[in-house]
Amino acid sequence: MPQENPFSSLDDFGSDDHGITAAEIAQLSEDGVWAADGTVHPVAVRLGRTLTVALQNRGGDGTLPGDLSETVRQVLGLAVPAYPRIETSDGHKLSAFTLKQLAPGPHPLVVVPAGWHPFGWPLFMWAYLTLARRGYHVLAYTPRGLGLPLLPSTSEGFIDVGGPYDWADGSTVIDYAVDHLAPSAIGFFGESYGSGISQLVAAHDERVDAVVALSTWGNLGTSLYDHHTRHVKAVEALLRLTGGPVEDKFDEENRRILADFQADRNMDAVVTWGNVRAPESYVGLTNDHGTPTFFSKHLARGPVPGQRGPDDLQPAGGAQAPQHVDRRPRRTRRRRARPPGRRE
Repeated sequence: MPQENPFSSLDDFGSDDHGITAAEIAQLSEDGVWAADGTVHPVAVRLGRTLTVALQNRGGDGTLPGDLSETVRQVLGLAVPAYPRIETSDGHKLSAFTLKQLAPGPHPLVVVPAGWHPFGWPLFMWAYLTLARRGYHVLAYTPRGLGLPLLPSTSEGFIDVGGPYDWADGSTVIDYAVDHLAPSAIGFFGESYGSGISQLVAAHDERVDAVVALSTWGNLGTSLYDHHTRHVKAVEALLRLTGGPVEDKFDEENRRILADFQADRNMDAVVTWGNVRAPESYVGLTNDHGTPTFFSKHLARGPVPGQRGPDDLQPAGGAQAPQHVDRRPRRTRRRRARPPGRRE
């Protein structure tokens, strides 16, 4: 049985307008998810919210164009949605969303950590519906600390900026998926912040079979402090996208790092902090696991300049990496990231 849906309403998600038009969606496809001022495009927010509400209401008639409404109905005939809150090793609850295939399996799973923005996992609902139509289980979640207060898609805890808590949370999410979805294989799929977390989880938990990393970074430190030049405006833009003030969103250690960066002091410590959170620091682990990783970059607007993927990432198995996630059953591996010693 699916878990009880804790969302009585998503009225706080986005605008009060409960519908979206085909013309708005077409314009969004031209504009992209980021608005000119570096915030999330309001139409993207409303599309995610409207699809989420339509899924809850088992149809989107009157609020979605006909083809999207039909997609919602198709997915509901293929998969069961659920809205769990997954407890982390240190007692926080991550807001999550799952689509579990109804047909006999096994089915591969795609895990999607949300990006760095205050609206959480609903923003890319269309992607989850598309994956479900293709036979995948889906588990999307909001990384710890991100989100607007009281929004159902907001996760508890402090933002760890891709740090060890985020790696451990990814392993906890995998544990939940193994117990509730029994996937045949596990892939991580993320955009920007979610893509970095996807790489870091895969490096520290070899149960991840493949990664798709869109608009990703190899080293957050060099993205924000490139050639001894601080990208101060980029950090200010990122801080505006967390869903709350710095003192509410970051623990003391990470607030100190942010303050040092903004004051241009102790930059060696800031760079060390960034290296811990850099996927390129763990390329050796990824290569040892043979985890195929797909990177994609684009020149669309976004809050962080100069991002690039990890160097020295080798193709899995030799000259060419696998191009798909194998659907066959396999032994569930148990290596997982360990939570750090400090507590929030």
